[in-house]
Amino acid sequence: IFFSLCEWGDEDPATWARPVGNMWRTFKDIRNEWNWILTCLDYNDQWHNYAGPGGWNDPDILEVGNEVLSLAESRSHFTLWSLIKAPLLLGNDLRNVEDLIMDIIGNEEI
Repeated sequence: IFFSLCEWGDEDPATWARPVGNMWRTFKDIRNEWNWILTCLDYNDQWHNYAGPGGWNDPDILEVGNEVLSLAESRSHFTLWSLIKAPLLLGNDLRNVEDLIMDIIGNEEI
């Protein structure tokens, strides 16, 4: 069982959630807007030392492939979430993903 805690980071779960869960939300719900994605990223930075095997900071799902972000923004979003050790949970419909987006998702170098 993988247990995800969600209280939107209000009580700084990165500091206490590891004994009771495997993943904890660190901030408010993501929006499919590049500036908001950067806000989530910036806020999550303070918790990087708490992430690791068995416990992960979750700045929310990926917006890659949801038809609002540019291709460059989608690449950056996926790469940045990887760099901060965030769960790579896709928030799109995989049945209708464009090949360019699948290239981002399937990039073995990331």
